[in-house]
Amino acid sequence: MIYVKRDNRQRIAAVSKIPLEGFSALEDQDCEDVFELASAIEDDELSRMDKALIRVIEDLVMLLVDKNQIRFTDLPVPVQDKILARQKARKSLQPQLDILPEKESEQLIL
Repeated sequence: MIYVKRDNRQRIAAVSKIPLEGFSALEDQDCEDVFELASAIEDDELSRMDKALIRVIEDLVMLLVDKNQIRFTDLPVPVQDKILARQKARKSLQPQLDILPEKESEQLIL
């Protein structure tokens, strides 16, 4: 038996193999809700993996360019545009990401 806990809008918020407080037995008609929940979890995990892979590919391309293995202009224009847009966005976020001082003589302000 599978048990589910629902939120205030009656959507499945949690699933358990054992009966827990606030959980109720899954009805046959609720199976579609479980499949939707499982699909959303899978999509979220794939999306996180894709984001990490995109960063790796971007860094790999720039490494190959820096080592003169490829020319940036050899890449298709849409790819160049996407890489440049990501670099620009990353640079604009950089000040927010720099939380440690660059020099030991600088102090952290908390």
